[in-house]
Amino acid sequence: MPLWKTGSDGLPFRSAFKNVIFRRSLHLDIERPLAVIQNKLDQEVIVQFKVCCPNVGEETSIYVIGNALKLGLWKVQDGLELNYAGESMWQADCVMQKDDFPIKYPFGCLLFHIIQHYEYCLLNGIWLLYLSVSIFLNSSFTYKYSKYGKAGNFSLETGPNRELFVDFSSSQPKCIIVSDGMMREMPWRGAGLAIPMFSVRSEADIGVGEFLDLKLLVDWAVESGFHLVQLLPVNDTSVHGMWWDSYPYSSLSVFALHPLYLRVQALSESIPEEIKQEIERARVQLDGKDVDYEATMAAKLSIAYKIFALEKDLILNLSSFLEFFSDNQDWLKPYAAFCFLRDFFETSDHSQWGLFSNFSRDKLEKLVSIDRLHYDTICFHYYIQFHLHRQLSEAAEYARKKGVVLKGDLPIGVDRNSVDTWVYPNLFNSSQDVDYEATMAAKLSIAYKIFALEKDLILNLSSFLEFFSDNQDWLKPYAAFCFLRDFFETSDHSQWGLFSNFSRDKLEKLVSIDRLHYDTICFHYYIQFHLHRQLSEAAEYARKKGVVLKGDLPIGVDRNSVDTWVYPNLFRMNTSTGAPPDYFDKNGQNWGFPTYNWEEMSKDNYAWWRARLTQMGKYFTAYRIDHILGFFRIWELPDHAMTGLVGKFRPSIPLSQEELEREGIWDFDRLSRPYILQEVLKDKFGASWNVIASNFMNEYQKDRYEVIVVV
Repeated sequence: MPLWKTGSDGLPFRSAFKNVIFRRSLHLDIERPLAVIQNKLDQEVIVQFKVCCPNVGEETSIYVIGNALKLGLWKVQDGLELNYAGESMWQADCVMQKDDFPIKYPFGCLLFHIIQHYEYCLLNGIWLLYLSVSIFLNSSFTYKYSKYGKAGNFSLETGPNRELFVDFSSSQPKCIIVSDGMMREMPWRGAGLAIPMFSVRSEADIGVGEFLDLKLLVDWAVESGFHLVQLLPVNDTSVHGMWWDSYPYSSLSVFALHPLYLRVQALSESIPEEIKQEIERARVQLDGKDVDYEATMAAKLSIAYKIFALEKDLILNLSSFLEFFSDNQDWLKPYAAFCFLRDFFETSDHSQWGLFSNFSRDKLEKLVSIDRLHYDTICFHYYIQFHLHRQLSEAAEYARKKGVVLKGDLPIGVDRNSVDTWVYPNLFNSSQDVDYEATMAAKLSIAYKIFALEKDLILNLSSFLEFFSDNQDWLKPYAAFCFLRDFFETSDHSQWGLFSNFSRDKLEKLVSIDRLHYDTICFHYYIQFHLHRQLSEAAEYARKKGVVLKGDLPIGVDRNSVDTWVYPNLFRMNTSTGAPPDYFDKNGQNWGFPTYNWEEMSKDNYAWWRARLTQMGKYFTAYRIDHILGFFRIWELPDHAMTGLVGKFRPSIPLSQEELEREGIWDFDRLSRPYILQEVLKDKFGASWNVIASNFMNEYQKDRYEVIVVV
């Protein structure tokens, strides 16, 4: 029977603890069934001890000791060793003489109190001790549980001794199973660090920290005694094509990984010498104190495309790529199409993409079709995401194996001109030290060169195809968004003409293999593929090192994003997210993200959110949710607002007239009708106050003026 875990008892069984921090290779070691020997007992009784202990180190065992000879007479080394029974449960059987009772033993929960509510029942010849309302027992023994290591070190559980009472006068049980719940221990304590991905620098990176650098960070975390690494958001933010995109909380796609973090050296094992020299030149040139975002992106994408071009036929037919593509094609195809259209239209504002402004699956499939002239471009984006997936997955698995939790950061929003706003417009309501533009320019330039070299290889790799398949729902819109953004030279998809309104038909046509720009679409796939691989590699590395990789979930998405393009109904596109005026900022804040249309999102059980969180779960075993209050009540502004002054909370509960009057507030205009007192005008404008008042204001009450609004 599984142990019911509540409150703090359930924490050790969360993914971050169970699969990473407390991860240990244990094999089931269950003794023979009790029924085999229970019928042979006369003056003896079998007591089976069971306790739950999820945090057991290597070369450490669980013992039960107590005041009986079989329990070592309180000596740990002579106590009863428990065997691992699976699901963090430990158990052992002990044949005890009836005259051993009463027995005391030190184990795990507050059984001294709980035992008063245990009863026995007979089930298939076995007496089970279970929770009830009352009990009257005569004989007893006491015990406790202890951890005992091979080096002789041990730790006895906290709290009073556990006690087991047995009434032999009314029954003659042959077997008693005692399930003691959780072992009592001092609360586990651990530490971690939070860091932007771009700051995880190494000698091998180009201009910025890369997913595979997480392995080195995980090693350092292990040596320093840290168990968790939290990263700022790592999704693609390439909305504007400049250093503005270095802001990690305004994502172009909530699924696609940022090409900035791609390690181009890991794209292929057979990179030509001239490209290796280009990589080294870029590495040296961009190895500065500050990150040159644009140069780094340009260099990486340029190199990546050259490698892609060399091996695209190989990579795109690899089973790993095909599997990746299959798993991710729902986002990978839109992503690649978005990237292609972004570059084609030279804007990520998908409202400027003409026919492609409104996303459709039909358009998408045509856009990413293999018969398109730009199919290589589409595949390049698949290729990038495939390698990013592999690299991040590798790092994530490394972290898991090292016992380090990789915690992601889930932003609350996405960029207004993003793949998500393009593909899912219905879901939305309409480091300054990093040289973002240089870094992005360098990375994308290098990546494209590599992509051009190996695109036929990469796009046919099973791993890429698997990545594409798994992610195509977001990857196709993302690639299409990127293409249209670049094609229209804006991420504002309202400027994309035919493509302003997303449709699947438009998308499929846009990313179709027969398009001239298909290489561009594939380049975005390619980038996301490699980002996925690299982040996966880093995440796995962290896991292996026992370090939690913690992600970050931003509160919003960019107004010109893939998500607002594809799912405009999920966003309130005529609004903006922010914060009201406060002590720190009298003007409030306007973050520019459209607010969410929660009513529309609820119609499909929040599928967009579930897909987004599932995607983050591929790399992170924990994540921070940015501006959690925004999920319950958000400060909403008109989309034309410049500051946070003219907003209101949504949802909000209004105050009734009766409530105001009950509090002695009778001047309702003071709350809802802005006016200026005459004394304020005199103080501000001196002798000219009357000129100001007579020309620009209306005295609607004595000494009270309101501004004349001319429409």
